[in-house]
Amino acid sequence: MDEQLQFVPFTSEIELPFYSALFSSKLDYDKLDDSARGILGVYEPRDVDPDASSKLQILGSALTNTECVLDIETNQREYYELTCDTVLL
Repeated sequence: MDEQLQFVPFTSEIELPFYSALFSSKLDYDKLDDSARGILGVYEPRDVDPDASSKLQILGSALTNTECVLDIETNQREYYELTCDTVLL
């Protein structure tokens, strides 16, 4: 218990295909509608590298998927799916 609690700033890692999907959605479907919509984000706590642990990943399919599909084995790693309503401008 000698370890001190340290602050690590929370950052986001947004995949490039997300921006493409967002642009298409705004252009073709949402148009001027600025109501909140759900997006899927993934947070994976890591004991080894605290800097990498403070990242929220927004995958390319975050607008259309409600379930996360990652190339990791869930029995070795723990991750959390975060779905939030947000206004996308």
